Amino acid sequence: MQPGLVGFKELLQEFRGLSLWAVGGSVAVPFAAAIASLSPPWPPAIVLVTAVAELVALIYVYQFLRRSRRQTINKIIASSGLALVILAAVYLAAVSLYTYEVPTTKERFVKGYVCTEEAAAVFKQKCPDLGIEQLKTAEYDADRLWTARSITVVRLAIVGLWLAVFVALSVLVGSFLVFQLQEPGPRPRGAGEKADTVEVHTAFYHPADNSRTGQDVTALVQRLIKERGPSFLVDTNTFGDPFINLFKALTVEYTFRGVRTTKTIPQDQRFNVQ
Repeated sequence: MQPGLVGFKELLQEFRGLSLWAVGGSVAVPFAAAIASLSPPWPPAIVLVTAVAELVALIYVYQFLRRSRRQTINKIIASSGLALVILAAVYLAAVSLYTYEVPTTKERFVKGYVCTEEAAAVFKQKCPDLGIEQLKTAEYDADRLWTARSITVVRLAIVGLWLAVFVALSVLVGSFLVFQLQEPGPRPRGAGEKADTVEVHTAFYHPADNSRTGQDVTALVQRLIKERGPSFLVDTNTFGDPFINLFKALTVEYTFRGVRTTKTIPQDQRFNVQ
């Protein structure tokens, strides 16, 4: 993954591509637009609000998890997956219990949980669990059957559950993508290209490393290039060497395509031969 905004844009591109694959089509907003029929009846711009919530969730994932270890990412994926299942079930139950559809217009509205004085006087024991028959007598106007405060609370609760579902989904998918994008796979070789196109002459931590010899670090860098290709992040996750945290940079002298080059790469930046 590239550093800074370039890496975040790469994450967004992969997130969008994966979401389009999941919903099986081309949509303007990942995931949410494809299941708009399950969205809350209020507010009208819920898909746009959901997109903003997904973006914020991905910003947090990128900012705090992009250098995390596999074990940490696995815990985040497991917990967010469990949260997603629970929240989705609660959301569907809430939609089933507290929303209704007008038969003639197919519009959907939210119910309340406290009846108005007039509704309580008429329907008595049935309040507040009023159904479509009671709504019909009120011309499908929820405000005539339930108090405005109770309707508002239910609206906010349903919207909160909906957004929580998509935040959990964004954290789940974003965490997976952040980890997968940390390291690129080996670079494909062209026809006739030699297996080792990069020759590392020397490599050492900077400032001078008293605990590791230059030969040790040189062999480590050469192995990383063979295994991961000529680009990798200079950090503990990549090197598997706790001593790298004691130094500020890595200096590498190498030959690539006949050109001899020396580079000093700061901690947590990407080494690239080109």
